[in-house]
Amino acid sequence: MYKLLIGDFENIDYLYKKIKNEAKMLEKEGVEFKIYLDQKENIEFLICELKENKKYKNNPIETLNLFYHYIANIIADYIIMFKEPKILEKIIKQEYDYFTSQERDMILDFSRKVLKEREDFYFSTNAYRISKKVKIINEIVQYLESYDQLIIHGFIVFRLKSYIEDLKDAIESGIEDFLIEKEYNEFIHLLQYFVDIQEPQIHILHILINEDKKYSLLDENFKTIQNEYLEELSCEFLDGEIKYEDLLISSLITIAPTKIYIHHMKNTNDLEIMKTIQKVFGDRVHVCNGCEICTENSVAKKK
Repeated sequence: MYKLLIGDFENIDYLYKKIKNEAKMLEKEGVEFKIYLDQKENIEFLICELKENKKYKNNPIETLNLFYHYIANIIADYIIMFKEPKILEKIIKQEYDYFTSQERDMILDFSRKVLKEREDFYFSTNAYRISKKVKIINEIVQYLESYDQLIIHGFIVFRLKSYIEDLKDAIESGIEDFLIEKEYNEFIHLLQYFVDIQEPQIHILHILINEDKKYSLLDENFKTIQNEYLEELSCEFLDGEIKYEDLLISSLITIAPTKIYIHHMKNTNDLEIMKTIQKVFGDRVHVCNGCEICTENSVAKKK
């Protein structure tokens, strides 16, 4: 009679309930087993005993293979659900202790996001065979073909090294994303400071996004704004000294309007610059959902 012992320091009840609740799936395939709990020192064990029924006696290899994959699928879910968050936290705490506790929490969130995006990519491109869960399942099945006792903590440490490396790689990507966002937020705060100390040049400013993706800055009378400093910025843009997006932000900070209305948002291919404007100017910004100027393709009639 085949007996499998699965041990862990915690949450063994989850595995017990999960395996027991889904045992009917295997019973339909003719694979029957009983399951119970035991404890040795500080390790809780879940014990599965395969019944030597007709299917097992006639084809033990096929029966065991079905059983291995069934158990491996549940353990893989268990590792990802319960173990992975703790592994990520441990790696970040041990290897990146120079970040503050709050920063490490943010890095953890970014790392989880990276992992989810990778999994989504695998399945969206039909590359599920190299997904995280499938890799873990294959390792577990390979292990069970040779051993009848699996201590989950030790299995992760010694048999899932590539999985741990994937988590470390995700953390590194998460740190990069965190630093980029941190730098971006510091940049936003600096721009907000400039806006706060700047004396408003006009009360209302309209940003018209043209079909060619260029921006027109208009005053409250829908007239093109004339400003010496803006002309200097335009010259720098033409000389290639500043980017077009930087030109727009610099222009808005220079004018520091009390209210900003954005028209023809659908024409933009750069939502990030719009997002930046909204963050810098806050509740000064209003996105127009339809007005007289929005219904016209040109401001020529307004000039």
